[in-house]
Amino acid sequence: MGFWDYFKHSIANAGNGSGRASRSEYAVFFFVVVIAMFGPVFLGDALESRYEGVASKMGSAAGFAFGFCLVIPMYSLAARRFHDLGQSGWWALTNCWPLLIFAKGQTQANEHGDPPDAEAGAYNTIERQSLIASIRSGLNSLYWLS
Repeated sequence: MGFWDYFKHSIANAGNGSGRASRSEYAVFFFVVVIAMFGPVFLGDALESRYEGVASKMGSAAGFAFGFCLVIPMYSLAARRFHDLGQSGWWALTNCWPLLIFAKGQTQANEHGDPPDAEAGAYNTIERQSLIASIRSGLNSLYWLS
């Protein structure tokens, strides 16, 4: 899967708290959420001197709107990520989400389903390579958009 494929998969499964989510899917979604929430705020602050108060408020409002729209997908993805670790999805309510990027999931099937990647034997290698490629792809697409 590519960078945006992970993000689209997360959004498509927004209300689905069952199943498992890979580290790559979680890291890409977390990265996009941070950029979507704080990008407009930083942009508004950068334009503050030119537009005198309006840009900062607009940037904060846009960041809040993005964050508000992504609350349900964030919680459901965190629940599915905890399922990949073999834990209950209710742990998503603890808000220790950044730590989930570094936790390795179980390579075998557990009570929440099969591993996110079909080849459980090459799970960690595939995850690491996929994550690096996805982040590079996302950064390149963000670079070319500006």
